[in-house]
Amino acid sequence: MEKLQKLGLPILVGGLLLFIFLAKTFVNIGYGEAGVLFKTLGNGVVTDEPPLGEGLNVVMPWNKVFIYNVKQQEVFESKMQVLSSNGLDISLDISVLYQPKISELGLLHQTKGSNYLNVVIIPSLRAVARSVVGKYTPEQLYSTKRDAIQIEIFEQLFSDVDSQHVQINSVLIRDVTLPANIKAAIERKLTQEQESLEYVFRLEKARPEWPVNPSKIENHKDAWVINILSGKINFAHGIPHIAISIASFNDGKISSGCIYDPIRKELFYCETGKGSYLNEKRIRVSGRDLIMKSLINCGSNNLGINDIEKLKLSGSQIRISGCAALDLAWVASGRTDAYLDKVDLFEHSAGVILVREAGGFCTDFSMAENMMYKKEICAANPSMHNNVIKIIRNT
Repeated sequence: MEKLQKLGLPILVGGLLLFIFLAKTFVNIGYGEAGVLFKTLGNGVVTDEPPLGEGLNVVMPWNKVFIYNVKQQEVFESKMQVLSSNGLDISLDISVLYQPKISELGLLHQTKGSNYLNVVIIPSLRAVARSVVGKYTPEQLYSTKRDAIQIEIFEQLFSDVDSQHVQINSVLIRDVTLPANIKAAIERKLTQEQESLEYVFRLEKARPEWPVNPSKIENHKDAWVINILSGKINFAHGIPHIAISIASFNDGKISSGCIYDPIRKELFYCETGKGSYLNEKRIRVSGRDLIMKSLINCGSNNLGINDIEKLKLSGSQIRISGCAALDLAWVASGRTDAYLDKVDLFEHSAGVILVREAGGFCTDFSMAENMMYKKEICAANPSMHNNVIKIIRNT
């Protein structure tokens, strides 16, 4: 009995040690997980062998196993602050789907550790998002370019972390938060664009036999000529000075026209022999006859600097608005005295008839009225028209 009592303690201790040995020897790895083996008496982290797989694994008790989740995981970055190309603050909600590369799990553990999400993915995501979004305007991010931006962020992030033993599967822009005033402005612009398309649709339905914007009017006695957006550069930069221009041709001649300013809610319209109108009120060109007291709008791209300098030296005030349709409408309404440019006048046919029906002259720089395909125009009141052209032609 005494012998058994003396043997009992060693047996208990031995059993306990055996249990600990077995517990250390068998490692169970769950589904969607993998284990990195650390050899305490060897070379440390095992990087030249595949990681331990799911199920029961046998390891030496003095070694350690670090278990990693190798399933696809998601990290969600909320309210990430970035700047657009024009310096506006934008807030993004972005999700990234990622997982460690199983074949490189040992290297990931050795170089980054189990906290690789905060060491590798999140810092790279923030840097890439700021870099990519900084190339675009708020409007592009909010509407037209969101998918392209999302793809660009994914491709750049994938490339950045690929060498760091991590795999990026997808990037999702879940929400874009703009300053309230910027968002409202973008929504107004998009609404105006859709309104323009609606006008074209209505015209096509009203006169389906009339072509829209034919290349040559001579081939079509009846046609619509539509400039869906005059002032495209203004529109792209958020400058509220744009217009929609529509003209009708009958028997090859301009018969009517209208120009709509969606910002000021002003509709300029006319019909051959019936005068020009602005929101149902008759309009006429100005009565100024002195160049030195005149206000002249000039085209921004095509009219030569020398021509503009000549007009300045004559004493006239020069403006460049960036919207040819409104420049012509403003001559017709007497707000300005003349408009000079070298543009594709065909798409601004509505402005030509507006000026003529308001009592003004519209010709090319040689004073010919049939100038639809010459790409130059001088629109002015009768008292100033010839004098303005003489200044331009004076070399």
